[in-house]
Amino acid sequence: MHMTLTALVALALVVSACGGDDDDVATTAIVEVASDVASSAEDAEPATTTTTEAPAATTTTTEAPATTAPVEDASQAAGSSLYDFRYCEILISVPAEGGGEVTEVWGTPGVDPCTDEAWYALDPATIQAENDASFIEMNGPLYFIVDGTAETGDGSGGTGTAAGGEAVTRQFGDITMNLLATAEVGEASEEYAPDLVVRTTTWTYQAGTEVFELTDPEGNVYTMQSYSRIVDTDLTAADLPTLGDQLDLPVGWSYSSRVLDAPLQVELSPDGAIVVQDDLRNAYQRNG
Repeated sequence: MHMTLTALVALALVVSACGGDDDDVATTAIVEVASDVASSAEDAEPATTTTTEAPAATTTTTEAPATTAPVEDASQAAGSSLYDFRYCEILISVPAEGGGEVTEVWGTPGVDPCTDEAWYALDPATIQAENDASFIEMNGPLYFIVDGTAETGDGSGGTGTAAGGEAVTRQFGDITMNLLATAEVGEASEEYAPDLVVRTTTWTYQAGTEVFELTDPEGNVYTMQSYSRIVDTDLTAADLPTLGDQLDLPVGWSYSSRVLDAPLQVELSPDGAIVVQDDLRNAYQRNG
């Protein structure tokens, strides 16, 4: 089983990552979700500045080896914006009480800067063996491309990660992580394939922020919530305006960027957040 988590992150997470008829959407049911930072915003519809259309044929992207990247302090999470805030996650599928499996999502937001030295020193095989896990995914480093979050539901998405809402912290090598969510895994996530993440928090963006969007063949728009250095280890926020030139976009998909002239709140679908990943493991949420 391989789960790429586009956004369990979601964070509702923080990580914390976007309807209509969602029958064809692969479902990832969030059992418990933690949320850290909230800021208010309102909807807006600014114009698109750049767009990259998918070619008729696509090519294959190959993962690059890890290289050193800048490190931001985890205290950024307490600021007015999460934009370009670095974090890492580890997904571990373990036996569930009563049978079956659940995937625990552990992450660094608010508790650890996740330096390259500490992150790449972790041994996935050792973590998998120590947890008797059937599957493990090292998800990071990642960077938020949102300004904040807003609670748009009744809060039933959860505010804690343990009974009574108490934080659960754990050490992985030299990295401290919080338990962000416990998920029942449905189907494996694939590139440009929508997944449903059940949560009630949503992303907010301030006026003047540049946002980056995917549009699918049906006209649904997905706004980037985080970019990744898992595949392209040198990717930075400065590369995002022209990222469409690097993507292996499926036929009918396009990538665009725009600068907001008013605050934006990416609306949830009736069931939660619909998210996709591109072929560089960047994550996007569908608007409505």
